[in-house]
Amino acid sequence: MTSTTTGLGGAAAGAHLDDDQIQALYGRRGPFLTLYLDTPGVEPESRQEFDLRWKSLRRVAEAEGAPDELLAEIDVLMGGVDAYDDTLVVVATGDEILLDGPIGARRGMDQVFWHELPRLVPLIERRAEQIPYVVVLADREGADLAVVDRDDLATAVTVEGSRLHLSRSAPGGWSQRRYQQRAENQWERNAAEVAAQVAELADEVGAAFIAVAGDVRALQFLGEHLADRHRDLLREIRGGRHEGDDLDGAAEDVARLQATAAAEVTVAALEDYAEQRAASKAVQGADATFASLQRGMVRRLFVVDDLADDRPSSHCWITDEPMLVATDGSSLRQLGHTPRRAPAVDAAVRAALAQGGEIVLAPRHGPNSPDGGIGAVLRG
Repeated sequence: MTSTTTGLGGAAAGAHLDDDQIQALYGRRGPFLTLYLDTPGVEPESRQEFDLRWKSLRRVAEAEGAPDELLAEIDVLMGGVDAYDDTLVVVATGDEILLDGPIGARRGMDQVFWHELPRLVPLIERRAEQIPYVVVLADREGADLAVVDRDDLATAVTVEGSRLHLSRSAPGGWSQRRYQQRAENQWERNAAEVAAQVAELADEVGAAFIAVAGDVRALQFLGEHLADRHRDLLREIRGGRHEGDDLDGAAEDVARLQATAAAEVTVAALEDYAEQRAASKAVQGADATFASLQRGMVRRLFVVDDLADDRPSSHCWITDEPMLVATDGSSLRQLGHTPRRAPAVDAAVRAALAQGGEIVLAPRHGPNSPDGGIGAVLRG
């Protein structure tokens, strides 16, 4: 039995940022241009349509105050965008592009902002979707494994077992049963080696599920050699290890499992939020949440975000101190600061990350979502 490991990239592809990287962007001084734009398709008319969509957003950014020098830089960037089935994000300030890259599948969210803080919630949403998992495509000789971690980094592992070679004349008669038993024993040894590798990888990344496909007998042996805690993570998908197997179906099934796992994490967090509110250990609404953020009391922040919402109530007041955020700028002036207007959700996220808080994006009309679109579980 041999096992080989191949890293599929040293850095996360696209704009897949961890909390520290997101906090670093929030730590820069604004104003910022934030752009979300679905990339063009492969047809020539798609490219023309993309250029028109960018020009339309460019006019919006210019009207809101984005400098010509910065927009000219982004023009150059847009000219080099390839065809993707994806959404492009660009974050820039002054004359510097801080971030550009794809964030996942097309999201139908062509929008541009010129604000004191970058609009990063879609990146946080993308990170929440990055649920770690292991994929196993198995046959009786071994398996091809893929593991994806929380930073969306993928590693491929191949486990090859010992083959039981057939002679030119197939065994028969009295020896057939003994030969079959030898084969079964070898297949099981192979599956045990695969199981050991799967368990190690699942533990390493904290896998939410182990997606399996391939030979029925090999998968049966695999399940028998996994501990209960790993066996409970097994989910069957389409596909297999050999040419002609439905790998597109496997990818679709894995994406569905990952989305389901991400939704389950959010539901569990919101259920806990409801319990903490009942115990007076959580708050909801902008005033109570901002007061808790100012005191560094937020362990988990819940926000409902709508990038298109530009009502006055969707904004607040900030300073260069990330935890100083308020619905009323006068309270910050009394503390000797010059407040600046910013999107409330991004201001709250910036403040929560500055105090080591976790961010949860809640559905607007979820049964346990916070009133006013913002709330928090407190420390202690």
